[in-house]
Amino acid sequence: MQGEGYVIQLKTITDYAIRTLLYLYEKRDRPVISSEEISDKMGIPASYLVKVARKLRDAGLIESVLGQFGGYHIREPADTISLYDVIQVTEPQKINGCLESGDGCSRNSTGDCSVRQFYEIMQEQWDKSLKSMTLKVLTENTDRECLLSVLKKHGPPDREEAS
Repeated sequence: MQGEGYVIQLKTITDYAIRTLLYLYEKRDRPVISSEEISDKMGIPASYLVKVARKLRDAGLIESVLGQFGGYHIREPADTISLYDVIQVTEPQKINGCLESGDGCSRNSTGDCSVRQFYEIMQEQWDKSLKSMTLKVLTENTDRECLLSVLKKHGPPDREEAS
């Protein structure tokens, strides 16, 4: 089956936004990083980086510096920027339309639908995992086991949290 094993696939803009922020975080001791450097080091097409940087700037995650020696700088406190923050900028929708406010549920049965309840639990676990993955965590824990330990430390939501 095509796509087997994938529940959610993030958009390219999200991947590029994460790469951009990680690079700026790693170079945060420098006052400005040029768009050319970010594009080159992170493998992001220059034209796409402009779109990504605009979204990140508008969200208050980075600052842009104009001029001949311009570029970008991450905003403080950078340690607390999480993957959740990035995804809220690039693709803020829920994992299923029935979780969206308004007319997301075509059956109008939001209170007694077991599938919706399952989606809510998945969304809560997804959000909690993304919130635990900050730029600091990602740069300090570069192997899979360290990242898994961070996720396990934060664990899935309690049933009381899920309801």
